[in-house]
Amino acid sequence: MPRTFRAALGVTLFLCCAWRPARGQDAPPSQPAALPERSFILLFDYPAGGLHQIEDLSAAVEGWIAARLLPGDAVAVASYYGCELQVQQDFTRDRAALTAAIADAVRGRVHEGRPAGAGGSLLARLPATEELSRRTANFYGVLQVLAEASSGAAGRKSLLVFSKGFGRSHLGEGDSASIVHAALSGGLLGSPIQEKYLTDRHLYEPTLRALQAAGVSLYPVDLATDYRETYPLAGVMCQLAAGTGGRYVYPVTSVASLLDRVSADARAEAPGEQIAGAGQAGGGGSLATGRE
Repeated sequence: MPRTFRAALGVTLFLCCAWRPARGQDAPPSQPAALPERSFILLFDYPAGGLHQIEDLSAAVEGWIAARLLPGDAVAVASYYGCELQVQQDFTRDRAALTAAIADAVRGRVHEGRPAGAGGSLLARLPATEELSRRTANFYGVLQVLAEASSGAAGRKSLLVFSKGFGRSHLGEGDSASIVHAALSGGLLGSPIQEKYLTDRHLYEPTLRALQAAGVSLYPVDLATDYRETYPLAGVMCQLAAGTGGRYVYPVTSVASLLDRVSADARAEAPGEQIAGAGQAGGGGSLATGRE
């Protein structure tokens, strides 16, 4: 064998041995990709419609929970009966616990959920009972309290509010016109529940600031089926959604599609990102709709 060939072969063998891990030592393991973290609050403004509509809503949300959530997603479930805020389930990644909580929340039933899992606790940051009752005396306060309580949640935060018109569901037949007139003229109504949904310019800015400070994107989902009427608070909810990087959805043609859209928003945008120029108005304005 020529000397030059043997020399080249020796160098090659030396380099191969130098790059092999020493005996008993494994190559460093590859680091698993970190799970994306997102937090969702599902708030059901009861009653959300008739029996058929409630069943469809429940099935769509439960299907989204089962099939569309990512492993790092945490979800909390709450409801507001026009007089009381209740949390049916604290933040959790337990799909079975969420399904059970949703089934009760959409029907206005009390539900004792499981303790909070990964992703922080909503219940732990809520005010005490009397303070909670005082602060949630109107729908603005409900949004403020939930935003503040979600401050410890991980990742991008989205607050989805399912309502049949944001006050319209509490009206009797033929009451809508008088409600709208009273709201626009600054008058108060006889029903204490309906009064909780009236526009108030003094409460708009604090609510917007609370949502923005907590990095919460608001998604009001208006389930009303009478497209000829718009309840006054719908315009406010539309502006709050725009000012926090969310969107107002009305009319709703597919709950499943809008949930997928919210999921896509949460993947694409950074926490707290806002739409430029939005959220500057007060308690009125036109209603921008998102068709899903």
